[in-house]
Amino acid sequence: MVWKLRLFIALLAASMALSLAATSASAAETVSVGAEDSWAPYSGLVKGELQGMTVDIVRAAYQAVGVTARFEPMPYARCVALTRSGVQLACFDTFRTPDTESDFLWHSPCLFQVEYLIYTHADSKHKKRLGVRDLEGQHVALTRGYEYGTEFDRNTKIQRELSSSDESNFRMLLAGRVEYTVTAKTIADKLFREHPELAHQFKAVGSVSRNDVYMAFSRRHPDGPREMARFEKGLRIIRENGRLQSIERQWLGRAE
Repeated sequence: MVWKLRLFIALLAASMALSLAATSASAAETVSVGAEDSWAPYSGLVKGELQGMTVDIVRAAYQAVGVTARFEPMPYARCVALTRSGVQLACFDTFRTPDTESDFLWHSPCLFQVEYLIYTHADSKHKKRLGVRDLEGQHVALTRGYEYGTEFDRNTKIQRELSSSDESNFRMLLAGRVEYTVTAKTIADKLFREHPELAHQFKAVGSVSRNDVYMAFSRRHPDGPREMARFEKGLRIIRENGRLQSIERQWLGRAE
């Protein structure tokens, strides 16, 4: 009987050790996703640290399902290319459009929405609100690799002048090298606060699109479907418990 008792105790100890190891592994589970590095206040590097509203949303959604998100900051065009090819699991901030629909897996609901506005010189005499077709034949400063909405992206009559950032686009406009630039109001306002020399130099004169923003998951990465489903569950949790809205208020003062 003594040996049976000892065997029972040994088996129980082994079972508990395995259980604790599994719990520890689960608690320490991480997932690595690509993050756009220059789209503040949504996602950008500030003194070498990735910050932004999307960063906080993705982190909170994964935390809600017991996972730690690890971010790999990189230029947006590279992030999208690596995710499309299956090298990277996922990438944000990505627009879901007819042109990108078949390239990625899309969670529901989206993260948030962003409207892209048309900017020109503050002293311009525009009398109507402009749209995509009004930019045909005009030189428009845009950020390389960005999407601006299906109608705009497919219009080949717009003369595109590409640069590395929204700041560069506004500086091209200020220098008279282009007639317009396109960006989100939230991003433009942040630029104007950080660069006083740009403030009051421009005004919004129209809109080209209002886009749903996502963390796009790879169709080719082996963990794409599983991780998208898990992220989607976490996103719904923080939407229902108010955490998502709290993050939006922290960064924008209101829902975008």
